[in-house]
Amino acid sequence: MKENNIFSTFFKLWKQITNRRRIQLIKLLVIMLISGTAEIFSILSIMPFISLITNPDILLEFSFIRTIFSFLGLEESDDLLIPVTLIFIITIILSNSIKLLNLRANLHLSAAIGSDLSTESFYKNIKQSYEYHLNQNSSEMIANNTTYINSAVIAIFLALQFFTSLIVSTALIIGLLLINIKIGFSILIIFLFTYFLIGIFTKKRLSLNSKLVALASAEQVRVLMEGLGSIRDLILNDMQEEFIKIYKKSDRLMRYRMADSKFIAGFPRYGIEGLGLILLSLISVFMVKNSNLEVLPLLGAFALGAQRLLPSLQQTFSSWAGIKSNSQSVLKVIKMTNLPVTKIQNKRIDIIKFKNSLKLLNIYFKYSDSYIFENINLEINKGEKIVILGATGSGKSTIIDLMMGLIKPKKGSLLVDNVEIYKNKKYLYSWRKNISHVPQNIFLLDSTIKNNITFGRHSNEIDYDKLNQSIKIAQLEEFLNSTKDGIETIVGERGSKLSGGQCQRIGIARALYRGSDILFLDEATSALDSQTEKKILSSLFKKKELTIIMVTHRRTYLSKVDRVVELKNGNFIQIAKNL
Repeated sequence: MKENNIFSTFFKLWKQITNRRRIQLIKLLVIMLISGTAEIFSILSIMPFISLITNPDILLEFSFIRTIFSFLGLEESDDLLIPVTLIFIITIILSNSIKLLNLRANLHLSAAIGSDLSTESFYKNIKQSYEYHLNQNSSEMIANNTTYINSAVIAIFLALQFFTSLIVSTALIIGLLLINIKIGFSILIIFLFTYFLIGIFTKKRLSLNSKLVALASAEQVRVLMEGLGSIRDLILNDMQEEFIKIYKKSDRLMRYRMADSKFIAGFPRYGIEGLGLILLSLISVFMVKNSNLEVLPLLGAFALGAQRLLPSLQQTFSSWAGIKSNSQSVLKVIKMTNLPVTKIQNKRIDIIKFKNSLKLLNIYFKYSDSYIFENINLEINKGEKIVILGATGSGKSTIIDLMMGLIKPKKGSLLVDNVEIYKNKKYLYSWRKNISHVPQNIFLLDSTIKNNITFGRHSNEIDYDKLNQSIKIAQLEEFLNSTKDGIETIVGERGSKLSGGQCQRIGIARALYRGSDILFLDEATSALDSQTEKKILSSLFKKKELTIIMVTHRRTYLSKVDRVVELKNGNFIQIAKNL
């Protein structure tokens, strides 16, 4: 991935955030500027305070002080001690209070922007086409919405801290320049030059660490998914140690590179703090030898200024280093949030109503170089029950996906009642509303059987008559009656607490609850015993208006359907039902 500097990266990020967040950032900038102004006053207020303690009469040499002194009716310089002390204390309290306010605002705003980006990234991911998901690595997507987003939030917070500390550092330098331009300028040159050199020598290392951490994070997620997804085979083949080695390698790389970046961000502090103390001591000796004890207020101001400036400069540098360390994650999140999504303005309009026929017309399709289908044709009438046979790898599931509008043919047309589905996105969306689909492997939520059948609907939206009817046709009644919690039974992650047949019956009940006009069964009864399969299919075949397209290896119930076709050599062959 092309390397970007901090400002170009965050300019891209600025274009991604909402207008509301931009306004909040501008407000936060105002708080930063107020914080910087408060720092100037806190530095400038130290000189009169120390002067008043060491030599009160020196303040009367300033005309504006004498004017204020006379206006307040004060007769002795000692009378200024309490007011000046209070002003100094109030300045410090205000300065630190604004810092706390700024810190809280930074944290909250970075969290809000991070949440916006995370939600937008998930939205853009989940709204992509089925073909897109077929071609993407799921571990990369998961890493993007977990690890990369978290790193991006850290980078956003560090960016806010960077600008805060930069403004505060600038204000402190201005304060020191106002006190003594020669000394202030000398300190400025030495400190900034030192940090500049460190930045030049470490930026490539930080960028490399950022790339390696991003790659290692994605690898870690991939190993976790593959390890947990194949846990049965791992245990049977005693392969756990191999996965542990792969996981450890990526995890150690990630941790060590993160530690290296944190060291780079933190190490200048110790050397520059020592340099600051040495400079301050040399300035003190020089000024005392060439002046008198009246320089004490000046030294006190510079001591306070240095004590505040060094941490602020260090925060600026460490924030920059942290941003560089997380820049790849920010860019990956930005890339994900830039994915195009076609929005359907009115999703409630039923444009496509399946009344007559579904046609595949001159369809060509390929996944890579060679075509799976060439000039394939098939017409299915409304209410027809059809079985599609075919050897493993013949493309049965691909045909189903083409009919459902999940993948687009390279050539040819998908027609519903002679309307080209791909002519308009609204047509495609409307067509999918007519479809229910039961795959061989049912994905189940880690929730109740009820929630898995109704699939995401709120309790107040559930039609319990339809739910009970779906359960009855799917032959789930006996199973539910045997459980303690009935439809409130928790199925476990991916249906881990159920058998394969029970999972398939829940999938069938889910499709029936949807109440669509056309039902696709893709090896949907493969885990059922023959008696249960017969009961379910008999109930389904009685629904005259329901169109059923069934992919199966079994030839037991072919006589019950209207038509049997076989996929062979990339085309359909109609065969006798009694085979």
